[in-house]
Amino acid sequence: MQCVRCNGLMVPDRFADLADDTGQIEFGGWRCLVCGNIADPVIVANRQRPPAARKPLRKRAVAA
Repeated sequence: MQCVRCNGLMVPDRFADLADDTGQIEFGGWRCLVCGNIADPVIVANRQRPPAARKPLRKRAVAA
């Protein structure tokens, strides 16, 4: 697998998400050896969705 940022080599890696509320703490993904970019199945699926299917980001109010 090649990195989408730098075309570097992606290697399998294991990650821990302690804030996950599904009960699954560890998950597999890929990490780029060159730039450190991380991709997992959710990130890859979201990148493959067309832009119209993505939810727009909500803008946060800036405290004055």
